Amino acid sequence: MSASQTSCRAASESGRVHHRPLAHAAQPGVSPPSSTTGARTAMTGEVALIREQGQTFAVLAVKPHVVRSPQEREALLAAGSEWFGVRTALLAEDGRTWGPNDIVRWLQNVHVSQLPWREFTV
Repeated sequence: MSASQTSCRAASESGRVHHRPLAHAAQPGVSPPSSTTGARTAMTGEVALIREQGQTFAVLAVKPHVVRSPQEREALLAAGSEWFGVRTALLAEDGRTWGPNDIVRWLQNVHVSQLPWREFTV
């Protein structure tokens, strides 16, 4: 089996798992603030808030570079948990995921179109 046919999975010390790719990648994404002047601006994006088996969590749709950048993904995971008050995972447009192991495993078995996406602004 070639590397492109297998799922790449690497656990980090923080208990997060990186899986790639999902066969059904997300289309929405988080857009960073448009201003670089230092003024606080709104961030918009797509989030799916999920309640599954008594657990509530958020899935943020992100651009692929966010999942590839350790600093960006950890910052967005922390911000997402603060914004939505629940554990958060990231789902990139290219199908890569990052977040708590149980959420990432759950995402591997769900088609992205089944998630209840909604727009958010913070």
